[in-house]
Amino acid sequence: MYCSSEDQKKKFQELADQAGAPLSKFLLNLLEEAISQHQARPRVKLTENMKAMEEELVRLRGEAKTNEKLLQRYEAENRRLREAPKWAEGSQGEREIDKELIAVLKRGATHDYRLLEILGIDPSDSLQVSAIQKQLQSLELHGFISKGGHGWRWLKK
Repeated sequence: MYCSSEDQKKKFQELADQAGAPLSKFLLNLLEEAISQHQARPRVKLTENMKAMEEELVRLRGEAKTNEKLLQRYEAENRRLREAPKWAEGSQGEREIDKELIAVLKRGATHDYRLLEILGIDPSDSLQVSAIQKQLQSLELHGFISKGGHGWRWLKK
């Protein structure tokens, strides 16, 4: 075996002397040890593991997407059951404005369709849409919001 410099040869010779072996035998043992470690972890096995992990990642992302949609549906249903009856025709008593509605309005001007989307309300759910419209009317009547070209806008600070 040829070394690239005299210093490299001296360094290898010192290591071989410390191990109590001739230089050529010492280097061959190191080489055989490196090869056996490399063969213990073949690339095929690593590639298979990586492919399995990628498949698992795809599956988990799909599950997360499904769970997110389900959560949105449950939140919308929860809102409908909680808020709509308070704002239904003929209901009496105090009515609390939805805090999430107020938070959305305070963020900036918002059009009706975008407001429903942010709140997770299905536009075809007439009961919920009506409840939101009545809350918007109430807020407008009391001077908290106004409707302009950019949608509903929060006025009070």
